[in-house]
Amino acid sequence: MPGNQASAVPQGDRQRRARPESEDVTDQPAATQIRVEEARRPQWTISSTVEDILLEGSTNRTEMKLNDFLRSNLGEEWVVERNGNVTMGNFVQNPETFIKKKGLLHTI
Repeated sequence: MPGNQASAVPQGDRQRRARPESEDVTDQPAATQIRVEEARRPQWTISSTVEDILLEGSTNRTEMKLNDFLRSNLGEEWVVERNGNVTMGNFVQNPETFIKKKGLLHTI
């Protein structure tokens, strides 16, 4: 039956690809959406410094205190009694000066 052949090719708007609920639907062009997604990824590489990695995304990064950093990233039990009020800017320049415990220093 040549006149009754059903086509598997979508015709107009009759057939559309179903979108998973998890797929983000925006009015932004694809290129803009890709740039936004890339901005959320960590911006460090194998050649980044420890300072770049530890302080990434912080607005007042060099003024943050070591104990504030430890508390927010590792928890209250990691706060140090001595030298805890040093700024992160000073800490990342010479961490061994401020933390003597090798295990804690390695964790940070």
